[in-house]
Formats: sequence, structure tokens, C-alpha cells
Amino acid sequence: MRKFFTDVRVFNSGEKAYIAYLERTCDILITDLVMAQMNGIELLSLVRHIKKEQKIVAITAHDETEYMVKLINIEVDAFLQKPLDDRFFLQTLYTLCKELYEEKNNPNIK
Repeated sequence: MRKFFTDVRVFNSGEKAYIAYLERTCDILITDLVMAQMNGIELLSLVRHIKKEQKIVAITAHDETEYMVKLINIEVDAFLQKPLDDRFFLQTLYTLCKELYEEKNNPNIK
């Protein structure tokens, strides 16, 4: 990720990620759904309450309907399954970056 972005923060638990997010939000939040202390669904639900327009990519090895319904309700921007397809992952990031750029440069887009 550091090849493409200057500010990359990595956390090994949802709780640590949430505390860091409270201190400083980010443009794109990429999270696994299975993490220690607080899972990705809990993290994303809390983040949505803080920043409704947050760009979110959820990653998991699971494809259970229960996860999908929760992610749809949270309104994630992308859902990726492990193992990640590098090209699809990069395309997803490109799309989100393009949306962010357009939103920042044209305030009428949302």
C-alpha cells in the first residue's frame, strides 16, 4: 500500500483502528472483517456514525449471507474476498480515489 499512498496506518485489532480513527480519520478505510477485540462489522458501524461519507473497503475470507447483509446495511463501497485478486483490488482503490478526487474538486458531487 505504501507504494501508492503516503499515509498508511496498519492496526492488528479493530479497537486500535477505531481509537486511531477517532484521533484522525482517513480517506479510504480498508478492513478485514475478522479482527481481535472488535470485528470489522463493529468497526465499520462505529465509523459510519462518525463519518457518513467514509470510503470503505471490507475484506474477508467468508461469503456468508449474514456478513453481506450487514455490509450492505453499513453501505460499504467495496467488498473483496480473500485471497485478493491484485488487479481487482487496485481497480477498486483507483475507483475510490477517483471518486474522492471528484468529490473534493466538485463540491456538488456527493
